Amino acid sequence: MALDAPLNEGQVEVLRWISDGCPNGRWTNSSYKTTTAALEWRGLVTVSKRGGIWSAAILPGLLERDLTDDARSYTHLVSIINRRQMAPDDKQVILNDWVKPGYVVLRFSDITRDWQSGRLPERVSKLHPLVAELRTDKRLDHLSASLRPRAFRLLHALVREAEARGHTVRVYRRPNGYVYGEPIGGIVGCLLFEVDGIKCAISISEPQDRVLHVATEVEKAKAKRDNWYRIPTHDYAKSGRLHMTVATDSGYQTKMSWEDRSKLVLEPRLCDVLPLFERWAALHAERKEAERLRQIAEQERRDREDELAREAYVQHTLGQRLVADLDAWELARRLRDYLAAQRSRVTGLTAGDECAAAEEWLEWCDRYVAKLDPGVQPIRQPKIKAPDYNDLREFRQRLGFGLRW
Repeated sequence: MALDAPLNEGQVEVLRWISDGCPNGRWTNSSYKTTTAALEWRGLVTVSKRGGIWSAAILPGLLERDLTDDARSYTHLVSIINRRQMAPDDKQVILNDWVKPGYVVLRFSDITRDWQSGRLPERVSKLHPLVAELRTDKRLDHLSASLRPRAFRLLHALVREAEARGHTVRVYRRPNGYVYGEPIGGIVGCLLFEVDGIKCAISISEPQDRVLHVATEVEKAKAKRDNWYRIPTHDYAKSGRLHMTVATDSGYQTKMSWEDRSKLVLEPRLCDVLPLFERWAALHAERKEAERLRQIAEQERRDREDELAREAYVQHTLGQRLVADLDAWELARRLRDYLAAQRSRVTGLTAGDECAAAEEWLEWCDRYVAKLDPGVQPIRQPKIKAPDYNDLREFRQRLGFGLRW
């Protein structure tokens, strides 16, 4: 059976029976199991034989497909399903590629089931105060008059759903009358949603269609009179379709857009807006936490490297001190030999100024050598001054840690 083959009446009947909870007494034979197996292959139901008891249940509206080794065009398949009206109960299939990286997720559009605020109203007698404020301020006057009631109805439903999910919504006001600019994710939205620490904006517009220009008599006459004048070949006219763009101030996400199509209008897409915002918020929180942990790990790494650099500095400085002590000890020995030779000369001098001056000088030399000679000092590890910035920088580089701090 091909995936794009329409469901037959028997399959639809089995689906309804499974949806009712598989009541007993409906079937006189086991053919329903074969039908259910076909529905399971198409990803519509799940079958269990736990404890030897056969049971089936309709999948919760989501079907994941891993794209790693799958070259099929699910966009094309979804288009076929919706165009041929193959989904049960006149539903449509929605494809999302933002739910899980490397996967596509397909679901039936069912706004009653997916929304916490209830069914999308076909008419709204009293708009939510925020949406009524948009209407009063003429914020959607760029849309064709015939489209505005529908746009207000969609925004009304989104605000009610956001509040049902515990999120905050407000009308976006440009600060200090600032008209130009794109404050939220590259768009100037009419409504601003605050969802778990991030801001998300919604903008509704009406695309323009490029249509052939029909030349007027005035244009024809002007083109005939003026050689430089060229009659336009095309005009741009309002399309009569709604286009919705959503964006966020999170630095980890991008914009998403949906537009009315001939077989899929915006209403079935509304179920994706708030879950998309919540996913953006979850990813934002996850990546902020990951960044925080990365910074902690980076700081810990730098601290470990600094500690190793300090230890290397201490060992190096102690080694230098040891060599310096050896040099001082050898110099002290040589100086004592020299002073002994000098004293032998003093013993030959007669008492007087010359002898007194020599004795005074030799006493000073003895004191100097005593201070110079490490052999007469207490034996202990010398104290090393703490390394400064340049010392740490040098020994980080010696250890191959680089110069980044």
